[in-house]
Amino acid sequence: SDDGFCPLPSPGAGAIGACRDPSTVLLSGGDNFTGPAVSSYFRGAPMAEAMARMGYVASAFGNHEYDFEREAFDANRKASRVPYLAANVRVLDPAKDPGVL
Repeated sequence: SDDGFCPLPSPGAGAIGACRDPSTVLLSGGDNFTGPAVSSYFRGAPMAEAMARMGYVASAFGNHEYDFEREAFDANRKASRVPYLAANVRVLDPAKDPGVL
């Protein structure tokens, strides 16, 4: 639209191209899935779905990402379609790789 409003991207489209101003980037500082009662009750799924609908392009890896165990994190990361970024991470056991960039 001409008012600069960025509509929700279609599922799977991602945020790039959804806004008239491509310099708009939606990032998260991490700790995405715990906090609000509804998100905690459903093990982070509501927030993962919201992040996907809103078009987040990346997230930091926070200290609460594994609050609901690894399987829930993997499912939420897939549902949110958000790559996770981290610095100073050293993976000692490839089986426990958190899957961050």
